[in-house]
Amino acid sequence: FIFVFDNFETVREQAELYQFVSNSVRLPNKVLITTRTREFKADYPIEVGGMRRREYSELVAAIAGRLGISHLIDANYEEALFLESDGHPYITKVLLGEVAEEGHRVAVKRVVAAKDAMLDALFERSFASLSSAAQ
Repeated sequence: FIFVFDNFETVREQAELYQFVSNSVRLPNKVLITTRTREFKADYPIEVGGMRRREYSELVAAIAGRLGISHLIDANYEEALFLESDGHPYITKVLLGEVAEEGHRVAVKRVVAAKDAMLDALFERSFASLSSAAQ
C-alpha cells in the first residue's frame, strides 16, 4: 500500500500524525506526504519548486494579454512577481488580477502577504466541491 497525505499543512497536529504514521507503517508499505510547509522535513524530502522561469514568462504574457495589462508588466515587475510568488501559477494569476483591478502596478509584497491565506482558500474551495465520500 501507499498512503498519501496531500496538503499535509492543513493537518492541525502535524508532528503527532507524522509520528503515528512513522511508527505504524511498515515495509513494504510506503507513505507520501505533500506539503507547502518548508519547515517540514521527512525521511526523503523532494523539493518541488514553482514554474521554471521560461514557463512563468509565458504564463504572465498570456494572462496579462487576456486581462489587457501587458503594457503594465515590464521585465523588472515580472521578476518581482516571480520572486514573490515562488513561481506559483495561482498566486501569479491573483497578483495579475490585482493589477488589472487597480489599473496600475500594485506593490507585490502587499498582495503576497496574504499568499498562505490565498492557498488555504483555494484548498478549502476545492475540498468543498468534493462529494462527501471523496472528502
